[in-house]
Amino acid sequence: MTQLYTRGVNDFVYFQPEQYYIDLYDLITIHRTLDVVDIFQKTYPEMLKDTRNTETPAQTRNHLNRMLYDQLFYVLTERYEKKKDTIAEWVEKDRREQDRYDNTSVPQNIRCKCGTLMHTTFKDLYTGSRSTFQKMLFFFECPNCKKRRGIFEDGKAWVVKPDRCSKCNKEVTVKSSRKGDVITRKRMCASCGHIEKEVDDLSEGRAEREKEEQKDKALLNQYRHLFCFTEEQGQAALNEREAIEVAAVIKEEEREKYDSLAYTQASQLKRLKIADLEKRLFKPLTKAQYIKFSLDKPEDGLGFVVPFSVQDADSTRTGRASEYALKQLINNLLADTNWRLVGSHISYRLGYLSGRIRGYESEEDLMELYKEDQPKKAKTKITQEMRQKHSYTRWVRLAKISGEYEGIRNVRMRRLEKEPDGFFLEPDKEGSYTCGICGEQSPCGTTWWTPDGLTCIDCHRNIKEGVIPDLQKQEDNTYIKEFQISSDFSIHPSTRRMLERKGILKGRELKRQNGSVYETIYLVEENVEFLEKYPKKPKMEVNFAFPWTAEGITVDPQYKEAKKVDK
Repeated sequence: MTQLYTRGVNDFVYFQPEQYYIDLYDLITIHRTLDVVDIFQKTYPEMLKDTRNTETPAQTRNHLNRMLYDQLFYVLTERYEKKKDTIAEWVEKDRREQDRYDNTSVPQNIRCKCGTLMHTTFKDLYTGSRSTFQKMLFFFECPNCKKRRGIFEDGKAWVVKPDRCSKCNKEVTVKSSRKGDVITRKRMCASCGHIEKEVDDLSEGRAEREKEEQKDKALLNQYRHLFCFTEEQGQAALNEREAIEVAAVIKEEEREKYDSLAYTQASQLKRLKIADLEKRLFKPLTKAQYIKFSLDKPEDGLGFVVPFSVQDADSTRTGRASEYALKQLINNLLADTNWRLVGSHISYRLGYLSGRIRGYESEEDLMELYKEDQPKKAKTKITQEMRQKHSYTRWVRLAKISGEYEGIRNVRMRRLEKEPDGFFLEPDKEGSYTCGICGEQSPCGTTWWTPDGLTCIDCHRNIKEGVIPDLQKQEDNTYIKEFQISSDFSIHPSTRRMLERKGILKGRELKRQNGSVYETIYLVEENVEFLEKYPKKPKMEVNFAFPWTAEGITVDPQYKEAKKVDK
């Protein structure tokens, strides 16, 4: 944006109204954003021509638009974040310059070589070769001989390098004349006689500035509402960016948790229910002459804490010896379980001993048992307050799930070193998994895991017996499930059975251990005739909408170039 002139020909205005700085900052934001869009627009046709790209044009466009959205989000959020401080710096800089321009004292008693007292005609805030070097420069003119000279605020003369001839490089004489907006300069060389003439039409420069201002206004009107966040939009974007940063840390922590020694140790513990706990303790305690062992009701408060009591039937043991022996015995019995003595104190009174045992349920609680054995991690920039603030946002929830998935997968991949063919997931884990072949739910102990996917115990057995190949290692388009005959080919179940009887549709029945059929799989290579007669229905095309696509800001190159602006 061009500098404003409001004081007449000889006075500059450095300090501008607030809207000037807002417009300037927004204009720079628009240009930087359009540069980002331009990169993606140029990438789009290049990707379409790339023979390695297997996506359709619509898929490529949607893929790039997603990337464009992500990039614009960070660019525009950063521009909003720096807006107030940057504008404040500009305002302060121009305020200082305006103050210097307005209030610097004019050097006094400046005389011409002819001895006549000169008067000021013009002043300027002079910037030297370094942008930080500024001085006020005053121009004086002799009323007698009309000679001019420049004097800095400190009284030193402005030394101007003389113009030199383009032919012989000797010093030339310059004469200027002005008629309206046209300034004519003649450079005359007394040494070689060469004359150069230069004409400068100020009206052309003024017209060019007006043209640039109109272009700037057009860009602001067209793009400000798209690329320049309002206060509400900006705060929401900053909050979301912070949530993304927290999510990245949470994901890494969650993933590393499963790579830690604490997780390995915790995962090997036997998770006993309270009835199992009682069975584990009763006989060994009785054998050690600690009789009448009993558990009381769990206490209210943090954790699952259960009081217990026993009686020492060994009359030869002293109170301190009885306490120590009981503590050692219980610690040894609980060492490989999810239960621990609370503290190290067991109360003894006349052969009656009591204490408290805590049960650990979640993996996080179990890992706390081995926390002291872990190396300390470097601190992150994510504060506890930030964690709590964003703990329920979609970014953090997804990050935790993703980190947990990657961590668990890493643990299972390491287990493949000893069990390369795969393994059944631990039966003591809660929850169930979906079979990748039949789609049924199966608990952990009956779910077979390999890097290719999960299968229930029945599908795993059918694969081992050769009823079907290992479909998890194949592409989805190599086989058809029973429900897809109706959904993807529009064939009624009765028609499907008729085609099976005629041998046009060939299926492989998956049976449970008791012989009942629970799924039928149709291999593509065995059903060529069926697929020729009954082509698959085309899938519905899904298009994604993004915030800027509605108004033309997509990877399709439609916008016009605009001149960049810098401050």
